[in-house]
Amino acid sequence: MRTKNLILIMLFLVWTKSSAQLYPDAHDIIESTIKSNKSGQLHGNGRVEWFGGDVYEGTIKDGKFTGYGKMIWQTGESYKGEWKNDFMHGYGKLVWNNGTSYEGFWKYDKMHGEGTLKFSDGSIEKGIWNEGVLMDKL
Repeated sequence: MRTKNLILIMLFLVWTKSSAQLYPDAHDIIESTIKSNKSGQLHGNGRVEWFGGDVYEGTIKDGKFTGYGKMIWQTGESYKGEWKNDFMHGYGKLVWNNGTSYEGFWKYDKMHGEGTLKFSDGSIEKGIWNEGVLMDKL
């Protein structure tokens, strides 16, 4: 139990430390089916691919992931679900490159609300999360 709590904390710290780097820069786009708005920002539904291999399919509003979409990072992580202003926000599933996944509610890139964390060893933590911290087990 204590080991899993440490793993949860480590996953949270690694994710929050690196999440700013996981969202690709608009200048590195190599292909996009999404048109730009009058301000030159991507706006609409479609697919965007960046140098390095990151791919996003979904809705972008005024240059930000907003609405429903799927992001696959070159690092092997993927997220499919709701976005708000470039943040995982609402219901979605994040899969880390080691096979661990979290499916449930998100608030500004942090597990928040009811969700299920499945570890790569097959063990499961179901519970209520508050800004990335497991508060109550279900």
